[in-house]
Amino acid sequence: MKKILRIILIAYLVLCIIGTCGFFAVGSIIHRIALVRYDNPQTDNSVFSGSMSENKTWLEENSSGIYLNADDGITLHGYLAENPLSDNRYAIVCHGYRSKATDMSYFAKCLYDMNMSVLAVDAQAHGKSGGSLIGMGYLEKRDIIQWINEITRKNSDAEIILYGLSMGAATVLFTSGESDLPHNVRAVVSDCAYNRVYEQIGCTIRGYVPFL
Repeated sequence: MKKILRIILIAYLVLCIIGTCGFFAVGSIIHRIALVRYDNPQTDNSVFSGSMSENKTWLEENSSGIYLNADDGITLHGYLAENPLSDNRYAIVCHGYRSKATDMSYFAKCLYDMNMSVLAVDAQAHGKSGGSLIGMGYLEKRDIIQWINEITRKNSDAEIILYGLSMGAATVLFTSGESDLPHNVRAVVSDCAYNRVYEQIGCTIRGYVPFL
């Protein structure tokens, strides 16, 4: 009887170990799929892609690339298009999940044509910015504070709007709740922010594993 109980106990422990290892393995796979940087030069996540080539060319030709260091030391990149008619008005444009600043060229040009200077930024782990972890907007909020401070450091009279699409929309919402948000921010535009982060990650995972 004791031998049978010992066998059952050992089998139970083995199953627990296998289950635990499987749990962490699945968690690691989900983490890598959903939150780890993956640069695919063939992917075009541009909005209004029909005019993307023209707008991307415009952004690259009418802006200067600028860099700064995030609070965690990661190098951040953005495209700054200075408008001589802006009268101190600026727009910071934030792209979506696994996208990049140039994919927002359409919106950048629209805002520029409304007589604003435009800063289109690459989020951490996207585009020309450094980093390997995607923060779904929560981590990136501190980077936007850095970008705001970079603008106000050069122009203390700047009046800034934050515009974000998809994950960028979540980013600007998170940013708007920061206690040290500069008073220069006059408006926040959140275009299609996700509702719950676990639902968004689940949607991403189902793209790879349809039966989940």
